Amino acid sequence: MNNSVIIDSRLKSKIEELMDSSPDENTPCYSVRFKDLDDAFWFGDKIKLQEFLHNQAVERFYDKELRKGYFDYVNEHEETFRYHIVSKRGTLTLLNEEFVA
Repeated sequence: MNNSVIIDSRLKSKIEELMDSSPDENTPCYSVRFKDLDDAFWFGDKIKLQEFLHNQAVERFYDKELRKGYFDYVNEHEETFRYHIVSKRGTLTLLNEEFVA
């Protein structure tokens, strides 16, 4: 299995910080912080991080027909938060955040 995280080249400029905070091989821990969102997003495995980054690229850069106008984030307590956003030229503006489940 490939251990790399693939990031859309356009998305790289929007990322403030991408960290691997794993204390060891058996306890993965990753975080990403974007320049335009005032929050850090934490993940327990690379697959979830990869999916999240792909969804960010879709909401920021893909055709408007493919965008949902929001993205979901599941935290370490398995709580889902929905971030309602507006995208303009790859920059997101957060409209509101709500607890979903």
